[in-house]
Amino acid sequence: MRDSLHCGVDYGRFDYRRMIESFDLSEDEGTWEIALDYGGLHTFEALILARYQMNTQVYYHRVRRLTDRYLQDCFEGVDLEDLDLVAGDPDGLPPAFFRLTDSAILHRLRSGTWPGSKAGQGSAERIKTRKFHKVVKDLFPDAGHSAGKKMAEKMADLKVGHPDVDFLLDASGRVKIHSQCTRWDQDPGLLHLKLVGQNRDPEDVGLVSPVVASVPRAFSGVRIYADADEARCKAIRNWAK
Repeated sequence: MRDSLHCGVDYGRFDYRRMIESFDLSEDEGTWEIALDYGGLHTFEALILARYQMNTQVYYHRVRRLTDRYLQDCFEGVDLEDLDLVAGDPDGLPPAFFRLTDSAILHRLRSGTWPGSKAGQGSAERIKTRKFHKVVKDLFPDAGHSAGKKMAEKMADLKVGHPDVDFLLDASGRVKIHSQCTRWDQDPGLLHLKLVGQNRDPEDVGLVSPVVASVPRAFSGVRIYADADEARCKAIRNWAK
């Protein structure tokens, strides 16, 4: 919810107060476990959907992933003191780490005088001018286990066919959304959050809720980016199909 607020998006919001009020206890063979009252089922479903939406639409958005890559280039081998984030008496300033705020970094990026390597300076310029690489091949969010290797081979072929274009490969790995058992998979190693109350026997939330059953427990994605104009990227996309 904090991230959705600061990103200015509606994804990630759910009625957390209702969820807190709905927590209960369930006894299973002499052991007490946290459970959820039936009245809180919809807010739990909203939480699962919020996690899925925030991960697929925000955390692993193509531009956000690229920006992470650029920022890693920017900070590679850079001494924080070299950034000179705040002017003034060095003896009266807090350590450089505590001056490493979003606004200070953005101000330094916009100044056009980023220190460090040529690659880092180039990435800083990309962030400043918003000249991002463009997606030319996208397997997201349903990439299979062998997708990373296949996409790496595809990018190698692209580099041979387009030696003047800078390509980037981004693989998210396996990103977990939830660990609830569902009607499709009741592995005992999964979580079995119980629904209780309403004079009904305790039931696994994943067996009752069609929403939880329909949301994948994890996703993975692989993308190939290219630094080229739209016409060139269109040709690359057609070739990479």
